[in-house]
Parts: sequence; structure tokens; C-alpha cells
Amino acid sequence: MFVVGCFFFLPFPAWSKFIGFITSAFAVSFAPGCLVVGAMRRQLPDQDRPFRLPGGDTIPLLAFFSSNLLVFWSTWSINEKMLIGLLVGYVVFVIYHVTTKHDTPPVDFKAGSWFPVWLAGMLALSYFGEVTPNQPADAGLVLQGGDGPIGVGLGALIIVVWSVLIYYYAMAVRLPSRRVASYVEKTPTDAPNTAG
Repeated sequence: MFVVGCFFFLPFPAWSKFIGFITSAFAVSFAPGCLVVGAMRRQLPDQDRPFRLPGGDTIPLLAFFSSNLLVFWSTWSINEKMLIGLLVGYVVFVIYHVTTKHDTPPVDFKAGSWFPVWLAGMLALSYFGEVTPNQPADAGLVLQGGDGPIGVGLGALIIVVWSVLIYYYAMAVRLPSRRVASYVEKTPTDAPNTAG
């Protein structure tokens, strides 16, 4: 684990950069959950669940906006590394689906089409953004960015609009209710095993 941990520090010159990467990666991983809440409310409105989140689309939209802000604030040098990590993850995902013998659900590219569009927009905002003015921009691995015309305030306004557009685009391309219901039925539950 020590060797693996040291390997992860290679692209990061300092502990703070590594933490920034983790923050940005967590924001990217949590953002889809906000859209899932909105989509499943529409797909399975009568689904039995132990907790019902109040506020309709308001809370998921605010959470999605907050995740987008965290990505933007992480700066270009960190987000570029995150993109490289995501691309490696997609390669592993494709290899897994091509080589696996397990019964995996089919990938629905239409329902997931919001993700690359959202990510491309967030990366463009990060590239043209300047979160820390009057300081030299951190060098990216491939592209030099993060010293553009979009400051923190303008960036937040653009991200509000971008968040709303992507949220409702994701709602428009969501999976049909029948498919979601069949996936929910196949999902293992956390109920204790009472057999035998």
C-alpha cells in the first residue's frame, strides 16, 4: 500500500494538490446522484422508500450546482488530471464489458448522454476559469489553462445556468419507467437472510 500511495503522489507536487484532486473527483462522483434522485422521482413516483426528500427538484438541483462549484473551484491543473483518470476508467469499463462473462445490464448511451456533455462543459469552464487571480496558473499535464477570463463570480453564474440545463436534459433522456422498475426488482436488498 505504501508503494501504491507513493504512486498516487507522482502527478501532485504537494499534499494540498492531492486533496484538491480527491475533492474534485468526489464532486464528479456525487453529481450524478443528484440527477438520479430527480429521474427516479419521475420514473417510479410510487416506489416504496423509507425516506422522501422534500422540495421536488430544488434540493437535487442545489446539490448538483454545489458539486459543479467544487469541480470549478478545484482549478484546471487538478481537473485535467481528473479527466485523464476518468478516461482511463472508461477504457477499463469498456474492456470489462467486452471481456466479462457476467450478466451485466446493457449500457444505454442515450440515457447517459448527459454525462460527457456535462463533463465537457465543466472542463471548458475550468480551462477558461481563473479561480485564484493574481497568482500564476498551475501547469496542466497536457494543456495550460486556468488563467482565463472567467472569474469566481462569473463562473458561479455560468454554473447555475449550466446546472439547470444539464439537470433538465438528463431528465429528458432518462430511462423509461419499465426498465428502471425491472432493474430495481433485480437489485439485491439489504434485508437479512432468514433462510436455513
